[in-house]
Amino acid sequence: MKFIAEIELGNDAMQSRDDVLDSIRLALTRQSDYASMKAPLEPGDEATLNDGNGNTVGKWEVVV
Repeated sequence: MKFIAEIELGNDAMQSRDDVLDSIRLALTRQSDYASMKAPLEPGDEATLNDGNGNTVGKWEVVV
């Protein structure tokens, strides 16, 4: 199984390592409660990645 993330770094809100980390952290915790954070990732799990301004800059997914 693989966790794949793809992020476009072309805009002003996605330039630093902190910007990338914040985007991934937000995507993994968005609309999640504590119990779901502890659940294992499974193939087919996916979500968009957004910058600090809410613009979509990529996605992540779990694949076999």
